[in-house]
Amino acid sequence: NCHNHALGSGGQGELKRIPKPSVDTGAGLERLSAVMQGVTNNYDIDLFRKIVQAAATLAGTEDLTNPSLRVIADHIRACTFLI
Repeated sequence: NCHNHALGSGGQGELKRIPKPSVDTGAGLERLSAVMQGVTNNYDIDLFRKIVQAAATLAGTEDLTNPSLRVIADHIRACTFLI
């Protein structure tokens, strides 16, 4: 998942070295949060747990392992990027 960002588009299809190369580890906010909170998946981090719990309450279920709740939580997270 590691990507070395050293080249950029120079236009007309050529690649040129960028002035400040970097490395993208793919460790986004959710993945780093999972590591820091000692959980094994993104849906168990505190941010997602609150969304899953709220969705479960609205759906009238107590089964927090229902995959549909994770889909709802993920869609809500994705919607925040639209705002």
